[in-house]
Amino acid sequence: MMGWGSDVEKQGVQAAVESFNEGRDATVTYQFVPNDGYDTKMNTLVAANNLPDLSYQAEGTAMRLGAQGKVANVLDYVDTYSQLADLLPTVVHQWDEGSGLTQLAVEMMLLWYNVDAIDDAGVPRPPATAADAWSWDEFVQYADRLTVDANGRHPSESGFDTRAVEQWGTLAPTGWPGFFPLLKSNGADIVDENGTGYVLDSPEAVEVITRIHDLIYVHRVAPTPAQFETIASTFTAGLLENRRVAMVLDGQWNLLDLGQMDFAYSLGVLPKFGEPKTVNLCNAVIVAADSEDVDSTMELLIHLGDPARNDLYAKGLWMPLQSTYYTDPEAIASWTDNPVHPPEYKTAALDYLVENGEPEPAYRIKNWDRIGNLFTADLDGLFASSDGGGDRVRQVLEGIRPKVEPLLEGVYPDTLES
Repeated sequence: MMGWGSDVEKQGVQAAVESFNEGRDATVTYQFVPNDGYDTKMNTLVAANNLPDLSYQAEGTAMRLGAQGKVANVLDYVDTYSQLADLLPTVVHQWDEGSGLTQLAVEMMLLWYNVDAIDDAGVPRPPATAADAWSWDEFVQYADRLTVDANGRHPSESGFDTRAVEQWGTLAPTGWPGFFPLLKSNGADIVDENGTGYVLDSPEAVEVITRIHDLIYVHRVAPTPAQFETIASTFTAGLLENRRVAMVLDGQWNLLDLGQMDFAYSLGVLPKFGEPKTVNLCNAVIVAADSEDVDSTMELLIHLGDPARNDLYAKGLWMPLQSTYYTDPEAIASWTDNPVHPPEYKTAALDYLVENGEPEPAYRIKNWDRIGNLFTADLDGLFASSDGGGDRVRQVLEGIRPKVEPLLEGVYPDTLES
């Protein structure tokens, strides 16, 4: 087995592998590779037709390997293993009808916040149910009240000093995992249903990207990318802990770090434009089609996904793949009934994911790796500049079209419910 991750993830996976090996004649060797060297290592193994029996893979790479016949089909094993039959429909990604792979775990985008920062400002705590999700305007309004400079002024007040902000209300979700659920909430997307047309320049998409840009340069409730670099010595959890930021739209995985900190944190659902939406996302874990023992490797995959055998679920890094852990009270309690998971977690994460979670685009869109890199580069430039007024956002998004469209080669069948 080969994977990447943080030190905590490495330790958790190693412990799960060791428990899997107990009592077996043939045992699993777990090789950890640092994130920044993983792609190079994996490309070498793929070129040599020497894939590990089980391995982490980026979404686009996993689907490409599946289409090349290099990945064992998990759907062939649903009658053999009840755990595979119980997989959430949004975690199985098909490269061809009836042939698919699974995510390593479930992750999603949420609204994390520092409870004391919210309460001290007299701002309502972010809603914990999709039905009560803030509108975007409400989100901006509260972010203004949570943004304070050294003289106690808010951005909407005269004399507010953006050079001396002590607490930002939020961070602008400038990466696709952050803005994709907002696109879907506004009825927008990156490519059309067939994967042959670019639609990130639609009026609905332009509105979302404009409103995100406005967080920084119009409403001044979020730092510019340059300002962010001066405060981002820690990840989201650290920014919340030291109250440099009051609330952040970011991934579920932050719970791992938050759970080890000594301050009051919690979570809510994302603000909405139209329908409340979040996104189900995570890298893939694949079983090599040419493994000498595909059955045992499938059992290892299932073992890693079992909250009773892998404490990375209880610690907050991962969410389970099976539906049971989102619907059955006893199963839910088995991994969330602990101090790490706030009381709001059931409705703000589990129910929200099942009822309002959209599959991420990285499994669906062919050529995703190249396409994603292209539009990300142009959007990074947009968000780094204060020039977003008028038609600027639309012009940038339209300018991405001739770069992306030649790479569009359609979509995979993807999730079982798509």
